[in-house]
Order: sequence, then structure tokens, then C-alpha cells
Amino acid sequence: MRVEVMQHYGLTQPFSQAGYYETDHHKQLIKDIKGAIVEGRLIAVSGVVGSGKTIASPALVRSRP
Repeated sequence: MRVEVMQHYGLTQPFSQAGYYETDHHKQLIKDIKGAIVEGRLIAVSGVVGSGKTIASPALVRSRP
């Protein structure tokens, strides 16, 4: 079924090889969020579907001091 969906939408690259791009705005947003997080505290990330929560999580971890 996934092959048919990919063909219907004209997707030629498998999802496992799909990437994302990060603009200067994204980098500044991660920097601002990182500055608001208190070390050792639990945080919650919420947003609508497709807003980038999954992508932002590793970006926050990578940018730790």
C-alpha cells in the first residue's frame, strides 16, 4: 500500500532516505528554546501534527553545552 501512496503523490525517494533542512530561523528558534529550558527539569513539547516536534528534540539534545 505504501508504494501505491508514494506513486499517487509522486514521491520517488523512500521515507527512510528523506531529510530535512534547517534555516537560520530554525537555528535561532532552537537557541531560544534551549535558553528557556532549565537543566534537570522535565519539559513537554507540544504542537500540531507536522510542526517539527520530532525534529526539534534531537536538535535540542545536539545543541547542549
